[in-house]
Amino acid sequence: MRLHEEYVRRHGLDIPVIRFDSRSNLFLKTKDAPFRWSIFNIIWRPQIGKPGYYEFVQMNPLHNGQGEFCCREKDHYVYWDQYESELTKIIKEYRDGGYCSIPSQFRNLMAWEMFVYMYDGWMSRRMDGDFYRQVELSTSVKLDYDERSLALRTAIKILSDSAGSEEIIEMLNYQIMPMINGHSQWLEDLVNV
Repeated sequence: MRLHEEYVRRHGLDIPVIRFDSRSNLFLKTKDAPFRWSIFNIIWRPQIGKPGYYEFVQMNPLHNGQGEFCCREKDHYVYWDQYESELTKIIKEYRDGGYCSIPSQFRNLMAWEMFVYMYDGWMSRRMDGDFYRQVELSTSVKLDYDERSLALRTAIKILSDSAGSEEIIEMLNYQIMPMINGHSQWLEDLVNV
């Protein structure tokens, strides 16, 4: 815990704790179906001879996009004196849009849901009913985490054993799943107040 966070907690202040980290990210999902997903990244970009800036990147997966994301704002640069107000504005947009942050335990399930959403057409042409039963179980909000995780592992195994799925599995393992690392708890707390 940082000094200013300890101060806020000790005095019981009702203000948001905002960090100026060099890298932060957040996974979001709408509370109600039909679900929408979003990934929000903050990256500090230092520059030589002039002030650095923060880059805000908001990405939404494209349906049948074959691993493509739609960036809400390309090259959104924010300097330190605008950081808090811009961040507060984006968090409010997410809350008003019905988004909530995904707890760390469920991020791998969310990444899987996004992957299925992005490769829906490809899978519908190539995969069988057994695979789709596992997809249904892995994405069901009525099941607990362990049941969903078991179905997720089974679905990935079936997908891996399928002919012609090498590129798809690489996308899942090396592009989609690594995005879940580096989750920022302070951003989660801001969205889920």
